[in-house]
Amino acid sequence: VTVCCRPMVVPLLAALLPLLLLLSVLPACASSITTTTVESAGDVGYFTSLALNGQNPVIAYRDATNLRLRLAVCSDAACATSPALVTVDSSSNVGLFTALQLTTGGAAVV
Repeated sequence: VTVCCRPMVVPLLAALLPLLLLLSVLPACASSITTTTVESAGDVGYFTSLALNGQNPVIAYRDATNLRLRLAVCSDAACATSPALVTVDSSSNVGLFTALQLTTGGAAVV
């Protein structure tokens, strides 16, 4: 039996929460949810957008503490290894209403 994993980004529920990634194993989602903290420094996780590079999550989001657009690139499906955290734009109050798409080569377009 093949088991599929489906990553989900947790919507921001309150200020000063970390950016979280939920990984549910289908079809038994209710009992098999893993939570991974992707970034917890500051007030992060607003306006998230998720794409998969193969099975690895790539997440665009707003860092509200520093008013910048960030990108988290996971190197494994569960994001268990610390992801690469990249500041995409820090010019001036950016990162609102992010949209993320990957090219056929896996490059992030935000």
